[in-house]
Amino acid sequence: MKALMITLCAYSRTGGMERFNQRIIRSLSEMDGVQAQVFSLWDDNCSSDLGGHVTYAGFRSDKLRFLLRFAGALLSFRPDAVLVQHVLFAWLHPLIRLLCPNAEILLFVHGTEVWQRPSPLFRRLVALVDRVVSVSRFTTEKMVDAYDIPESRFALLQNVFELREFPTDKPLDLRERFPQLFQVNQSAVKHRLLTVTRLSGRYKGERETIMALPAILRLFPDTHYYIVGNGPLADPLGDLTRQVSVAEHVHFLGAVTDEELAKIYAACDIFVMPSKGEGFGIVYLEAAAHRLPSVAGNVDGSVEAVVDGETGLLVDPDDVPAIANTIIELLQDPEKRLQMGEKGYRRVIESFSHKRFHRTFESILCSRGASTNAHSRHSQSVP
Repeated sequence: MKALMITLCAYSRTGGMERFNQRIIRSLSEMDGVQAQVFSLWDDNCSSDLGGHVTYAGFRSDKLRFLLRFAGALLSFRPDAVLVQHVLFAWLHPLIRLLCPNAEILLFVHGTEVWQRPSPLFRRLVALVDRVVSVSRFTTEKMVDAYDIPESRFALLQNVFELREFPTDKPLDLRERFPQLFQVNQSAVKHRLLTVTRLSGRYKGERETIMALPAILRLFPDTHYYIVGNGPLADPLGDLTRQVSVAEHVHFLGAVTDEELAKIYAACDIFVMPSKGEGFGIVYLEAAAHRLPSVAGNVDGSVEAVVDGETGLLVDPDDVPAIANTIIELLQDPEKRLQMGEKGYRRVIESFSHKRFHRTFESILCSRGASTNAHSRHSQSVP
């Protein structure tokens, strides 16, 4: 089988979508009998060893060169499947149909990038795909409603997370780089809340968490809130911390390395991200893999990543008092936090492994329907 994958980004940025793309590429490199070419519009070079049957090209945002190489690959490589890793590539669907009519088009979707109701033209372009591979049932439902694509043309491929091993010869000590994790104004920090985000979307719940802090601090005055990540919302959120008089308890740690992040997870007590725009939320799996319970929103794909009452608690992401009370509930019960953290860890290990992702993806990629209709000939129902 030959597969041609196009993506906006896999290696030059950090985020859930990029990690998903990396895992797709890794899976392609591990499949026997599959030849693959990967074209990334924004990336430069690939940071992984892809073996001999997967080739990779980055185009540094050069759209013309990307388009020419892509068209050339359709004609010369003649892929059996074209893996479209972002809905913005829908404008290429007619080109795929024209130059490689026998190729199956698989569109991979995550969340907010496909939820909005598109224009009639864009809906027609998207509808040219044979199957849509969605990271969650929630995103499937939202896209079925927005694009009028039948659910029978969707397949489910959930995000996964794997713990990384780091060198032990030089143990990492966070106290020098991030002293605010352990001591603030000569006082020891006893309770730590954590959010990991890009600080670029206004739906992650950092604002509401900051607004919930005054109520939390009345009962737990030694609580501090740490936000990992860079983005344009850092300054407005910093202003908000001063407006509600919690600036001394909120710390923006900026960008960190993977090893630093693992240590930060280990130093914290609760992962807090009451989002209302997650397609799935791989970061909740990351938190669970580090044995942290999560406080998540109850209106989006978070409900598939966090099991309410078992691996964390779900809450109305617009209800600041409810967010405060939910965090207080976990702060008051260390044993519940430990139990949720352990259940979350076991769930990630048992249900969200790379092996399971690989097996599901390979099944999706290698299965083809029998109908002659170009738009429905390759269908797979959501499990």
